[in-house]
Formats: sequence, structure tokens, C-alpha cells
Amino acid sequence: MERLLVVAPYAVVPPRYGGPLRVYNLCRELSRSFRVAQFAQQVQRRNLAPRLDPVISQVTPTYQEYSSRSILSTGLYALTSLKWGAPPVWQDAVLRIAAPAWLRQQIACADVIHVEHPWQFAWVYRQSRGRVPIILGTQNDEAGLYDDALLHAPKPIIRRIRQAIAHQEHFAVTHASHIITCSPEDAATLAARYGVSPDLFTVVPNGVDCQFFRPVESALREQRKLELGITGKHVVLFAGSSHQPNIEAVEQIIALAQHWPDPATYFLIVGTVGNAFPHVQHPMLHFTGSVDSTKPYFEAADMALNPMLSGSGTNLKQLEFMAMGLPVLTTPIGVRGLAVTDNEHAFIRALSDFPSQLRSMQAKPQMCVQVGHAARRLVEQQFDWPAIADHLAQVYRMHMHNSVSGQ
Repeated sequence: MERLLVVAPYAVVPPRYGGPLRVYNLCRELSRSFRVAQFAQQVQRRNLAPRLDPVISQVTPTYQEYSSRSILSTGLYALTSLKWGAPPVWQDAVLRIAAPAWLRQQIACADVIHVEHPWQFAWVYRQSRGRVPIILGTQNDEAGLYDDALLHAPKPIIRRIRQAIAHQEHFAVTHASHIITCSPEDAATLAARYGVSPDLFTVVPNGVDCQFFRPVESALREQRKLELGITGKHVVLFAGSSHQPNIEAVEQIIALAQHWPDPATYFLIVGTVGNAFPHVQHPMLHFTGSVDSTKPYFEAADMALNPMLSGSGTNLKQLEFMAMGLPVLTTPIGVRGLAVTDNEHAFIRALSDFPSQLRSMQAKPQMCVQVGHAARRLVEQQFDWPAIADHLAQVYRMHMHNSVSGQ
């Protein structure tokens, strides 16, 4: 089997949200045809410990994750990401100081390298010395995403962070053998900003595990509500990490809940996004915080909201809601980059129309059932991870072939 090295900023095993979910599912499916070694520059919080041995996870017989346990990386992550809300622009510098021998060995024997996000790209590029193709995986238009409002640091530091983001993204886009984006919009934006050919881009959308996220019968939904202590409630779901666009979306849900007239409606906010609202208390709102699995909460839901106001790439939670067969009320940004038709696969509305549309959805359950069924069919046909991984494998093999032919 050919050897694929995937370099990521974060650990993805077990996957819990957004970017790690994408990397995990692609690596797992790609391991059917590649021997996948995946490097993570920092461990998950549950694996933080005062020792330096790595965390090694064997996901499949041909997919292994190596998570580096570094005191320096952990400290920088706490300062820049947790305190300032910045991406890990320091990772290239840390690799220059103390890259694990395991990573150097994997670079030396890889047939193709995939670097997810631009933060580690320059170091990997220098180490590989042009020996094999390096594919850049992007999940966002990073320079466009991180504006001053998204960063919580003194202004001189914000300026330096934004300069580092632009510099690292520019280097990665202009030196990659090929660039993967989640949406056509991101591909067009990056090509125009950095003056590279659109031919260097391939759109590989986000996907969903259709075997894991499945519609449930009403009996299981009521059982989950009983377990959560919300029997008799009409559960309206949102899920997300503490990423700033998710925080903005939850602010809209809080405003909606505070003026919602029906006490039987229960707004359920799943995931670490809830940690941003420790003082919000309302009888119709519940924040779970971090959970081991979102599935029981998804199985309790009657419908979902996705009031995203910013962000780039495509939205994983939207696909998960649809895979569950849930009717989803979303803003246009919530379905960016997805072939979702209004009133057929989801209800796409401006934020100002959310209250009236939610009332309509609650009053017309059969309409919601039909939309939920259509949404499930769409993700089965276009967004199941195995088919998406096969498309990405074709990109790898094309560049591997071109690399061998050019030698």
C-alpha cells in the first residue's frame, strides 16, 4: 500500500467537532487504500499530563495517529487559542525547535503528504525537499476569517497574529502541489487573493457518517427525552464547539428563546460552545457543555437550528442534522457550499424570519417530516464520507503519478 502522511494541528481521536471530525473520517476511509500515518501537534485535553511520551492511537490496521505531548505546544495553545482566540500560528516555529523523530521518519518514507491548515506547511515543505507531492487541506479562508473582532488580544499582538496568518496562508497556497477546499467559494477566494491558478484547487466537501447519524423512530426519541428529563418538550437542537461563529449563532438562539411564547419548546445547545455562556439561565435553554458523544442529544431532537452569521468552508453540523433526518432552519451561511434547496432539504431564511418560520415548522409537523426525509436522501447521495474520501484519493494518486513521471 502507498504511504500517506497527514499532518494536522490537533488530535482527532476520538473526533468531537468540526475540523477533527473531517480529518478523522477522511483518514479512516482513506486507510482502505493507503497506509495512513497522521501526526497531531498537540493532544486532546483529556490526555494532558506532566510527561512527554506521545499518545498513539491505532484507529484501523492501516491508520495510526501520533499525538505529540509537548509542554511548549500546550502552553502556547493555552495562551494563543484559549485566551486570544487565535489559530496556532506558532506551530511551524515549534517544529523547527523540537520536531519528533517519528514525524521526520514519516516524511522520509511517505509517498504523498497532506498538511491540514497552513500552520505547519512551511516546516513540512522544507523537510520534504520536493521529494513527494504536498497537498494543502484548507477548511477556511483563514486570512478572511480572523478579523480584529475574532481575536481577543492587545492591538499590537492582533496585528502580528493577522500578519502571521496571511504570511503562512500565502506560503502554503503558493507552494502546495495542490489545494483542497471545502467549498467553491473558498477556492475562488484563495485563488484570487494569492494569484494562483484555479486549476490548483479541488473542492472536497465536508461529509457525514451516515451509518452513525441515522434517523430515529419516535419511540427512541421519547426514550432519549425521558433520559434527559425533558419528556413532553419540543426539542430544538444546536451543536458546536467554542469557535467564535458558533458563539455568535448561540447568541441569536438565546435572544430567540428569551422571547419565545411556548414553554413546551426546549432549546438544547450541545457542545463546548455552551462554555461561553456560564451566566445564562433560562427555563427553555439548556447547555450541555463538553459531551463524550452528541448522538443521544441528536436522537432527542425534533428539529434543529443553524443561525450562522459568519465563517467559511462548509458546515459539518448542518450535514449531521440532515443525516439524522431533522428538519433544519438555517441561515444561508449555514448551508454555504452545500447543494441544499430551500423548502426541499432545509428551510433557508434570513435571521429576521426565524421566529415566524419556527412557528410554522412547529405547526406543520408533516411538512417537517418530508423535508427531513429529503435531507437524509441528499446526504446519502452526495455527502457520505466513503465517496468523498475516494475523490480525495484520486487527487493524491494523480499527483503521485505526476511526481514519478517528472523524475
